[in-house]
Amino acid sequence: MADWTLELALSPVEVRDQAVRIKWDPQRLRRLADAEPEYGGPPPWTDISWGGTGLLRTIGAAFEDGTLLVVAGLRSDGASGHDEEAVRGLLARTGEEAANLAEVLLSTEYGPDGAVRRLGLELYEDAEAAPIRVAGDREGPVTEEFSADGNRMLMAFRMAGIQGTGLYELVRQV
Repeated sequence: MADWTLELALSPVEVRDQAVRIKWDPQRLRRLADAEPEYGGPPPWTDISWGGTGLLRTIGAAFEDGTLLVVAGLRSDGASGHDEEAVRGLLARTGEEAANLAEVLLSTEYGPDGAVRRLGLELYEDAEAAPIRVAGDREGPVTEEFSADGNRMLMAFRMAGIQGTGLYELVRQV
């Protein structure tokens, strides 16, 4: 597979010193398909370099047909809401190379415990195309094992009727 590095910037003006660079491991993504609700394995990314502060959200998912999806969103500490979050994604359909998505819209629903319980994604392969809709539901407990400033949760995903499994991770850097 081609380069699975996804770079995000905090704003449309590409604030380079605040950029995040994430390298994803397609093999780790594929192993998520067999993950148990109390997932304790490594994240689907192998490296994150981040020069700024704020909240980083990552999603890595593997679908039953072999499709892989990664999404990352970055919001600065001073952001007033999700409209100030930079969100990017890569989609690799079975037998194809990973391709950058033209636009990714990410919405979250929180449960009474304050943790994310549901995700909604709209993936645009190009600006003129209809979106691919993806839904995800939390499958297990929220863990804090990889960072004191973040957590992860296993999610059951659906995309065009195809089931998948993935991780939703939150990392706060101060």
